[in-house]
Amino acid sequence: MTSRGLFFDYYEGPDGVGALIFSNAGLKAHILPSQKRDGIDKIIMNRYSDCGQESGGPEQLKRYLFDYFRGVPVNFDSLELDLDLEGFSDFERMVFGVAQTVSYGKVCSYQQIAGEIGRPLACRAVGNALGKNPIPILIPCHRILRKNGDPGGFSAGLDWKKKLLELEGATKSSKDERRTTNGKN
Repeated sequence: MTSRGLFFDYYEGPDGVGALIFSNAGLKAHILPSQKRDGIDKIIMNRYSDCGQESGGPEQLKRYLFDYFRGVPVNFDSLELDLDLEGFSDFERMVFGVAQTVSYGKVCSYQQIAGEIGRPLACRAVGNALGKNPIPILIPCHRILRKNGDPGGFSAGLDWKKKLLELEGATKSSKDERRTTNGKN
């Protein structure tokens, strides 16, 4: 590992390659797949310049991601994978935690998330927190929409958000369905 204790490993997707960034504390970031590996390398160099490559990221996570991007519903909770959210505020961690309870193929609104964390007027702050999410898919911020059903934003771009929602079969009318915080329905 490097001086910051960061390393990355690639994973294969049906349509390209992505990367997983790890620290000693767990999964720190997930870079969505691209057909161009050099694009992934540029993202790693720009955001994690002292990150070294090591193979050995959790093979089960790589298989789950491959399946997910093929359209197979995957329960990432079963991995018991630590997420490294160091540097995020308590508010942001609460938002991420609630976002993780939105089930595959379901959606909810920024307003619903704000209400669940006891800050019903903090819709914009919820959106800003989700915009900082370094671990898309595992923290499924793509499942959070505006109250009117419009997609809102996504750190990897709206095309990705729409693609992920389509992949999961989620629509504006998908009923909000939550898992408990321990990952069980």
